Amino acid sequence: MLPILLKIPLPFLDAPLEIRSYGVLIALGFLIMLPLVSRQAHREGISSNTIVDLGFWSLLWGIVGARILFILTTLHEYKEYPLEIFYIWKGGLVFYGGLIGGTLALIYYCKKHKLNLWQVMDLGALGVTFTHMFGRMGCLAAGCCFGHPTTLPWGIIFHKEESFARPLHTPLHPTQIYEIVFLGLLFLFFYFYLARNKKFQGQVVLTYLSLYGVARFIIEFFRGDDIRGFVIPNLISTSQFVSIIIFLISLAFLVNRLYKK
Repeated sequence: MLPILLKIPLPFLDAPLEIRSYGVLIALGFLIMLPLVSRQAHREGISSNTIVDLGFWSLLWGIVGARILFILTTLHEYKEYPLEIFYIWKGGLVFYGGLIGGTLALIYYCKKHKLNLWQVMDLGALGVTFTHMFGRMGCLAAGCCFGHPTTLPWGIIFHKEESFARPLHTPLHPTQIYEIVFLGLLFLFFYFYLARNKKFQGQVVLTYLSLYGVARFIIEFFRGDDIRGFVIPNLISTSQFVSIIIFLISLAFLVNRLYKK
């Protein structure tokens, strides 16, 4: 794959500035997502300016949350060089941390501007699903979130030393592609059907959390990276534990709101 797109030598830096594919793909996904979600928001009577503003703050705090959770699960690696906690350009984000950070920003924004929280969260689920799909494309390019070695015919091989995937030159489960396909199908279902035919506000986001929790729990079994952290050693990873909690809570809300409807 291609972890680094471009290296720019700068006189005031010891090493060239690296433009990494991961960040570029997330930015690209975010920029493509905005007009798509704005179109759905317009159908529901929410201005595109609100979506742009909300998207910016959610993305910013999502990155902060993703970095914090990554640091918490790999804290032992920063004891000797604590300043590297801030070296975000070297990689190290956990999706669930980003989801929590972005959601907190969304809740604060809705309360401040007196918006319908469930309605905005439905739109947020569309944006997160689409941007997350591009984020996993970035993971594939960078080699992070890689899978276990496999003998299956669709195993992928990473060759570049800059790649995070290990071991190199060995077929690995394409766990990034598993998520890309799942998120792509989920977005199409949400955008072209559920968002336009939902029975109550909040149905999209609760369906997203329930389905993604299940998918992430399963995909984690095929992951081969050793930086995830485990709640139960070598059995339940941090992400699987969070997936169980999110699935149970979102499913309870979903059933409750469907029952009331």
